[in-house]
Amino acid sequence: MKVYAALLIIAFGSALTTSSPLKDFGITECQDSMADVVFVLDSSASIWEPDFNRQVDFVKNIVKQFKIGPNNTQVGIVTFGQYNTLRFHLKKYHDSEELQKAIGWIRFKPGRTTNTGGAIKYMSNEMFSEKNGARENFPKVAVVITDGKSTETKNTIEAARVAREMGIHLFAIGVGKKYDRKELEKIANKPSDEYVFTVDNYSALKNILNVFAVKTCQVTTTPKPTTTTTIATTTTTEPTTTTTEPTTTTTEPTTTTTEPTTTTFSYRIGEQSDHPFVKACNGKPADVYFVMDSSRSIGSSNYQKQKMFVSKLLSAFDISNSNTRIGVVTYSNDVKVDIPLGSISTLPELQKAVNNLPYHARGTNTGDAIHFVRKVGFVKGVARPEVAHIMIVLTDGLSMDSEKTRRESSLAHDAGIYVFAIGIGKGVDTVELGAIASNPDKNFLFHVENFDALSSIRTLLATRTCEVLPKDEAVSTSVVPLPKYGLMDIVFVYDVFGIGAQKTLIINKFISSIVRRITIGMGDIWVGRLIADCPDMTQNGLVPVTSWNDNSKITFPGLGSLIGKLDVFFDSNGGRYNARRTVVVFVDEQEQNVMDVVSKLHSLQNMNVITIILGEEEKYILEETSTRKYFYVPSYNELLQFTFPCLKQLCFCDSV
Repeated sequence: MKVYAALLIIAFGSALTTSSPLKDFGITECQDSMADVVFVLDSSASIWEPDFNRQVDFVKNIVKQFKIGPNNTQVGIVTFGQYNTLRFHLKKYHDSEELQKAIGWIRFKPGRTTNTGGAIKYMSNEMFSEKNGARENFPKVAVVITDGKSTETKNTIEAARVAREMGIHLFAIGVGKKYDRKELEKIANKPSDEYVFTVDNYSALKNILNVFAVKTCQVTTTPKPTTTTTIATTTTTEPTTTTTEPTTTTTEPTTTTTEPTTTTFSYRIGEQSDHPFVKACNGKPADVYFVMDSSRSIGSSNYQKQKMFVSKLLSAFDISNSNTRIGVVTYSNDVKVDIPLGSISTLPELQKAVNNLPYHARGTNTGDAIHFVRKVGFVKGVARPEVAHIMIVLTDGLSMDSEKTRRESSLAHDAGIYVFAIGIGKGVDTVELGAIASNPDKNFLFHVENFDALSSIRTLLATRTCEVLPKDEAVSTSVVPLPKYGLMDIVFVYDVFGIGAQKTLIINKFISSIVRRITIGMGDIWVGRLIADCPDMTQNGLVPVTSWNDNSKITFPGLGSLIGKLDVFFDSNGGRYNARRTVVVFVDEQEQNVMDVVSKLHSLQNMNVITIILGEEEKYILEETSTRKYFYVPSYNELLQFTFPCLKQLCFCDSV
């Protein structure tokens, strides 16, 4: 088992280099190895889609090193955010080419939190179960990749302990700046130098893992103990572990040069002209709230510098009721609404009001300030739904309730608010600052040495702010191109009687958002909608009350009945003979039995199906295929955020 673990590490290195490492290292056993390997991939909201795709490509390159088959290596994959999403079990693919295609089908489904412990527990109990393909007496290897600390550290550590006791060899890879090194070490097997890897970003995987692969191969392949002597091996290799530390640190310059995070923290860049960003923002509509620190730790003099910074930054925007509207709140122990959103519509008057803001000099209640702007500042009827909602938070230290600050920041992100975080001075908690800021940090997080240095980031902050688009608009201008759909008929299916009028209106808006982004160049596409199956009811004419017979029962056939009529619907409502048929079904977790609906959908022949499950809990483990895709949407209010992911999945290009 120890030898196989070494071979997997060698595969890490070989997957990420342009030479032929297996030959160079003298290790050729990878193609003849036998093991069950499960990848546990982070799909939380802290990851942005291009990095998730790099993570998937990384896995593809690792898997290429192994001979895939029922008597060789098997691979399974599960992704996790708040909940787990099964991508496929160990027993699913026994052909290397099919496995590569299946990994390529994996799409990003962001979860709101990082439930690493739940994913490890699911991996141990389900992925490595005999019913799902795990083989007795074959080595079991799991690779956990994450970019942040788990939501429940205690649960994560316990789940990992149980997994290791089951004989699973756990590797942990931390990516970025927010992972918890101690947590990674408690997840992985010992020694940590062999089983824990950390890199600054997904692009840096090649630089770090290649070095670790060579060193770990030397450590693990020299002795060839059985699994029962692992403890002895660990103690004898401790000196080797300590001598590898310089190797790790010497790779740091290479890593940092590939990571553009130096632009995240802007130190004394120098005073810059206001003119470049005036043109960039001119005429661009947005609703912007400044959340200014008025705590005691700042001091009166620095508070004046903060006000001057905000006042000058306002000149970047075209201030008016129809373009950019500004609001300002200050916070100490309490939150003060100094300038309600849009209450001042001219730049000079707005700057004068900012310069006159009073100083409160008390605590640092950042969480309440963020909560207020989300719940009251951007409330429906005050904020405009069609423009970007932006919050710019300034702070010079750790908040009074850090947990609340993080929670409220996460809720603000989920609500579609772009949050810029500006930390000032040495008292700032950079972890908390990162939690406040939207992703990616390089665009939304700033840190300066002192209040005098605020002027150095004014141009950069203004430019980044001006680049922000509303969530719904942003999906249409993403740099990721939409695929060519070809000849396709698309039908949207939902039960209006079951979900009610308000939810129906939200789904209608989502469908409109999808349809208006399907351009002629994407293919010959027709769309339709199957929404109503008339209830079976008996009409009652007016009769004397004494003659009323209450035997008429109204029954609603529901979503299952609609699904059963899809073939007829296509044939009798314009469906084209040679067009690919795609169905998008909306399932309300509160109103409908999800598994019953999924079962009916599986019976559909010659149709590609996207199932959108709306509900707070992602409690269904559903396996995706080339013709079946699933989205979990926590609430109807978040449905629009899934416009672009759904557009990409509609193609079902892999099923052609």
